Amino acid sequence: MKKKIFIGVGVFVVLLGVFLAVVALNLNKIINSKKGELLAQAKKQTGREISIGDVGVTLWPGLAVRVGDLMIADDPSYSKDPFVQAKELRVSVKFMPLLHKRIEVKRLVLDEPNIVIIKGDATHFNFTSMVAAATPPAAGGVGGKPASNSSMAAVLAVADIVNGTLRYSDHVTGMDRTIHDIDFTASNVGIGEKLDAKLDAAVFGDAHDVHVEASAGPLGDPSNKEALRATPLDVKVALATVKIADLMAAGAKPGQPAPQPVPGDLTADAEVSGTLGSAMLQSLNVSATVLGAKAPNLTLTASGGPFDFMADSTQVFANAALKGSLKTEPIALDGFKLKSTDPKMPPPVMGGDMRADASFEGNLTALSFSGTVDATNASFEQKDTFVKKPGIPAKADVHGTFRPQHTPNEGITLDKIDVTLHALTATGTGRVLPFPPSPGMEFNFDAKTPLKPWNDL
Repeated sequence: MKKKIFIGVGVFVVLLGVFLAVVALNLNKIINSKKGELLAQAKKQTGREISIGDVGVTLWPGLAVRVGDLMIADDPSYSKDPFVQAKELRVSVKFMPLLHKRIEVKRLVLDEPNIVIIKGDATHFNFTSMVAAATPPAAGGVGGKPASNSSMAAVLAVADIVNGTLRYSDHVTGMDRTIHDIDFTASNVGIGEKLDAKLDAAVFGDAHDVHVEASAGPLGDPSNKEALRATPLDVKVALATVKIADLMAAGAKPGQPAPQPVPGDLTADAEVSGTLGSAMLQSLNVSATVLGAKAPNLTLTASGGPFDFMADSTQVFANAALKGSLKTEPIALDGFKLKSTDPKMPPPVMGGDMRADASFEGNLTALSFSGTVDATNASFEQKDTFVKKPGIPAKADVHGTFRPQHTPNEGITLDKIDVTLHALTATGTGRVLPFPPSPGMEFNFDAKTPLKPWNDL
C-alpha cells in the first residue's frame, strides 16, 4: 500500500513539473510576443520612454517575470540621462489568478538599479510628471470611486531594491549627493494594507551605516489626500558609527570651502510616530566621541514635531517645535588643531580640557538656547603673545537664538553673555553671522577687572 502511495506522489510531482514547464514556456512566448504592446502601455501610463532587454519567466523561488536591462528615461526638461537603469527587474506574480487570466503582482525587485532624483523647486521633482501621468483624475472611476490605476501606481511606487545607487541633485540648494549599496525590502504593499519596510544604505561611508525600519498603514488611496494624511506611521532610524568629518563633508555646500574637520565619530538613533500628516519625533539620541577621546564624551537628546510629510519639501518642518539638550564630559583639547591667521606666526596650541552644557527650544526658524562653556581646565598658548594655564578661570554663560540662513535676522543673536576670564568679569550682547558671503561678528561688553592678576597671562 505504501509503495503505491509513493508511486502516486512521484507521478504527481512529475506531472506538476511538466505542467509548470509548459506554463513557463507559454508565458515566455506570450510575453515576448507582446513586449512591444506592453512597453507602449507602460509609456502611456508613465509618460516616459522605456526600454528593456531579454524577458523571461522563472519558476523558482516563485513564479516571476524577469526583465533584463531596464531603462526608464528622465523628464527631458530635467535631464537627458536615464531616470532609472537596472540590471534586472523581477516581477513575482500569484499563480492561481493566472489560471483565471488575471495578473496579481506579489513583489517587485530591482537588481542593481541606478536612480537619479532631481529637485527643480519646492514642489517639483523629475518624477513629478510621471506620478501625474500614472494618477487618475480625482473624479475618475465609477460612482466617484478611485480608478484601479491608483492602486497599481501605489504598488509600482514601492519595489524591493538590491545593491542600488541613488543620486540626489537639488537645484535649489546646490546639494548633490550619491548614496550607495541600497538594500530595500517592503511587504504588504497595497491599498488598505499595513506597509512594512526596511532599508540599509551606505550614506556617509563605504559600508552600510544607515538602517531604517518603517511601518505605515493601513494605506489610504493615493487619490484621497486627507486619508493619506491620516495614515498611521512609525519609523525607527539607526546611524552606525561614522566619522564626524564625513558628516561635515556631506553637509558642505557646493562652491564653499570645506569646514575644518572635527576629529572623532558618532552614533545616533531616532524614533518618529504619528501620521503622515502629523508625525512626532519621539526621541533623538546622539552619542559622539570627539578630539581623541577613548569613550563617548558628548551626548545630544531631542524631541519635537509635528512633521507634515504630505507637505511640499519646504513645509515639512514648518510647524515643528524642537526641545532638547547637549552635554559633554571633559573634552581634551590637545587633539584640536588651530590654524594661524598670520603665516609668519606659528598656530596657537591648546591643551587641557573643557566642558559644556546647553538646552534648546523653539523651531527650525528660531531656535532659542541657553548654555555654559567652562574652559577653566584648558590651556592656550600663542607664542610670545598670550598664555593661559590650566586652572585660570575661563567660563561663559550664553543665552540667545539661532536663525538659519535666508530667514529674517539670520545668524546667532546673543541676548546675554556673562564671561569670566581670570580676574575679568563682563556682561554683554552680540551677533554672529556665520554664513557666506560676508561672515562676521560683533560684541558689546561692560567689563571690570583689576589689572595686576593679568600678569599671570
